[in-house]
Amino acid sequence: MAQTAPNFFQAMNTQSAEEYLTKQAKDMAVSTASSTMESWLNQYGTAQISVQPGDKLSQSTLSADMLLPVYQNPDWLVFTQLGGRNLNDRTTLNLGVGARRFNEQWMYGVNTFYDADITGGNSRLGIGGELWSDNLRFSTNGYLRLNNWHQSRDFDDYDERPANGFDMTASAWLPSYPQLGGKLKYEQYFGDEVAMKGKDSRSKSPKTMTVGLNYTPIPLITLGADWRTGQGTDDLQLQAQLTYSFGVPWKDQTSSSSVARLRSLSGSLMALVERNNNIVLEYRKQDLISLILPQEIRGRGASLQSLSAILKAKYGAERVKWGMLTEFSSNGGKVQSVGKSLTAWQIRLPAWQAGKSNTYTLSAIAWDGKGNASKPAYIKVIVDAGFSNRYSSLTVGSGVLNVDQSEVLTLTMRDEQNAPMTKLASSIQLPFAFTTQKGGSSLSPSQSGVKLEALKETAPGVYTTTTGKLPGTLIFSPKVEGINLASTKIEVMAAPVGLQIFHNGSVIKKRPVVGDVLTATPECQVNCILPTAWQWEVETIQGSGQYQAINGATAMTYTVTADTQKRRLRATAQ
Repeated sequence: MAQTAPNFFQAMNTQSAEEYLTKQAKDMAVSTASSTMESWLNQYGTAQISVQPGDKLSQSTLSADMLLPVYQNPDWLVFTQLGGRNLNDRTTLNLGVGARRFNEQWMYGVNTFYDADITGGNSRLGIGGELWSDNLRFSTNGYLRLNNWHQSRDFDDYDERPANGFDMTASAWLPSYPQLGGKLKYEQYFGDEVAMKGKDSRSKSPKTMTVGLNYTPIPLITLGADWRTGQGTDDLQLQAQLTYSFGVPWKDQTSSSSVARLRSLSGSLMALVERNNNIVLEYRKQDLISLILPQEIRGRGASLQSLSAILKAKYGAERVKWGMLTEFSSNGGKVQSVGKSLTAWQIRLPAWQAGKSNTYTLSAIAWDGKGNASKPAYIKVIVDAGFSNRYSSLTVGSGVLNVDQSEVLTLTMRDEQNAPMTKLASSIQLPFAFTTQKGGSSLSPSQSGVKLEALKETAPGVYTTTTGKLPGTLIFSPKVEGINLASTKIEVMAAPVGLQIFHNGSVIKKRPVVGDVLTATPECQVNCILPTAWQWEVETIQGSGQYQAINGATAMTYTVTADTQKRRLRATAQ
């Protein structure tokens, strides 16, 4: 108070009383708050700053962590631990809470942490356990991701997410020389492309073993070297740590004799949790191009099947390559695109093989212009027994069809196992060629007059249709699902249109006389139904136009007798 008065009057020379009192109130408030915070920090907590050098300055890791007690008594410590670090241009923050239970010889602890990669947008949950004693510490941690795949900031066309994993660490110090200690650590993370040793060194579910040595000349400073091996690579990591314990006198933190206390159970009360505070990431190549095939395609041997694929490509698809074709192709199978399409395909199935499985698996991989490949797509090809020319046939009665009549064509379809092939009516083709009886010219189906009714399956594997019209030769060439069967010929016969009577090779033009030999000849000689029975007839009364049969005159030729001369003769045929 004695000093305050002179200061007050001295200040009046440069400022008003109100300004002076306001400034004094602010200074007292700040001083009181600072004093209170300093007093609290000097009683509790541990702060640590670590530097892990990298090949380049930008690759070095700088981290800061602080443990602060929330509740404490001789048997229990409840704490929170805060931390932050920068590695590979990623800033990670850590927030954890834990509890430790002490007895005379051991400490048992549990903790949980939330880790956030605020640069890359990743987060995970950590759960840990601790078991400590004098000069000996065991700890284990499990790490579980909290976010799933998203675009990676490290690579184009890649996704990233935290990798799940765990670690176990055992640390020990020499009782006779507590400044020197060592640790043994095992850790593993799970995934196909896990960057446990850095984003450019990814491997599947990597696991490593770390052997470390550390030297603490004074409690404030710790130097360490860790040798890590695993996944075929080794690396050496150097570390430097600056650890400040609040509430501990500076001289104790800079005295080598105080190191032994740090290794005791009571001295490690506020030690930081041993865990990996950096988030280990898993990467995967994005599906820049994908190909989806039907699970199965099935058909009869040698049949042609259509296939539709689903193809998606970020940069456009360029080609599709089929694989696993050796046996498929050797048995007659073939895969070909429809035009230049990469999604529409035709598959010629192999011939059915007796006594074999007749099942094939084909693969396909799509590629884009940048060399990106899709994952292999697979399709199962099942070949059923195909047509058998030995057992299949097309029949048309006797093979002779009268003109203007209809005939039933019967197509019997059987496979290589001699089993009837059903439900094929819509797949059967009956192309035909028709040649007329005169001149041998071929006519189109519309000109030929031949009409086919729709095929009907009248029995399992038996199909029928009817046909008929002009005289000529009709050749059917059945085809089923692209497979040709043996051709069948049908003669379409025309009935005689009349008879001509010849005498000595010329058409008779006068009344015959006794002894003339007459010959009855059909006007139709090709593709006709030739007579098999003849009957000569004579006019009953000359000029009457009435005829009667001549007894015994049933041959193609007839010799005129006295009874029949000078009368009209005619012949009929059947």
